Amino acid sequence: MKPHFEQIKSATDNIIRYREKEVSISERMSANIDELALFVATNAAKDVRSKGFFTDDISLEAYMPPMIPLHEQLFGVLAENHALASAKLSASDSAYIADFCVSLTSKLKQTAKLKTTPALFTEGGISRNHGGKVAFAENRFFLSAFAVFSKKVQGLTSSYVRSFTDACNDVSAGVCDYCILPIENSREGTLVTVYSMIERHDLFIFRVCEIESEEITTKFALLCRRMHGIIDSQNRQRAEIRIMVRDSSLWSRIYTGAEVIGAVLEKTVAVPLVYTDGYAHICTFSGNNDALFAFLLFLSAIRVDYTLIGLYEESV
Repeated sequence: MKPHFEQIKSATDNIIRYREKEVSISERMSANIDELALFVATNAAKDVRSKGFFTDDISLEAYMPPMIPLHEQLFGVLAENHALASAKLSASDSAYIADFCVSLTSKLKQTAKLKTTPALFTEGGISRNHGGKVAFAENRFFLSAFAVFSKKVQGLTSSYVRSFTDACNDVSAGVCDYCILPIENSREGTLVTVYSMIERHDLFIFRVCEIESEEITTKFALLCRRMHGIIDSQNRQRAEIRIMVRDSSLWSRIYTGAEVIGAVLEKTVAVPLVYTDGYAHICTFSGNNDALFAFLLFLSAIRVDYTLIGLYEESV
């Protein structure tokens, strides 16, 4: 057993002892969760340095391995702690796991000097905030959206296409760096067909703006290839997440964790699946960098099947 795993086991053993005592259980559990987070973050920092990652390039896998034994031991303890956990937030073990993710996020910032951007949860995610060619249909609404995005991303140039499919294909093929698609409007709501195109072409929502006409308000997205990542911001961001939940009881855990962490559910839309009777859900959560980072850690920790399909700050 590696030395830092022994420290983690020691901290976990403390939780096992304290769970038998109802007096001050919340305070005791929180203290040990902080202790565990510090051990995990400390060893994550060592992994980062030893593997030669830069803080902006580090991938999630670089610091997840030390958490594996923690998952196996801590979850078993918390699963037996439903009654005691109710003293804290009238919740199940989700409250404690969410607390752990918040604490781990803080410790990673301090110990690993890690910028807690949710972009680290995307494959090959890097910050991108410079120009490129943008594919979109030539009409006044798309031109208005292009003008808004051009204020935030300098050096964009237009490339007119005939259809949404052509726009997606141009980005997938590398002909264009970005494309613009409508993802929601005040008449039809969420445009599920467009979201299907986004996922099919492996695109990522990079920025969003609203364009108003006399009759309708449309939300447009600036999309890029997933490998080109996300712009980071200190302001409130939104994370667009596709969630597959086969056990409906998991939703209560997700909502509990979001509340503890401070990730606000702005919207959720059920999307029917083609080959089954089930549904996927496109959820929009808002929060700052730390909250969204901790929330994505939390979704991973409770084994939610999800895909991050957008991370953006709305442009005006």
